[in-house]
Amino acid sequence: MKPAEAYILKQKEPYRSIMMHLQAVIEHSLSDAELKYKWRLPCFYIGKRPICYINQSKVYVDVGFWGSFSKVGSKEKNNFLCALNHIDE
Repeated sequence: MKPAEAYILKQKEPYRSIMMHLQAVIEHSLSDAELKYKWRLPCFYIGKRPICYINQSKVYVDVGFWGSFSKVGSKEKNNFLCALNHIDE
């Protein structure tokens, strides 16, 4: 098992389920994204560029974006952002 996946699986509920869902949304929307473990966090890269990370902090889950996210293709970016907007539905 990859360290990033182990990090997600060791989180307590409901954070584990939220992070697993975010992982699925990211991997589905950004087909070139690769999950890596950097800075002790699950991070998604496209090539050598970091795109975003997910992290459980206190009582919520963070999704952080790096500036390189702006270089992602507009169709993929729109699909990803739309999917994030509809997570609660």
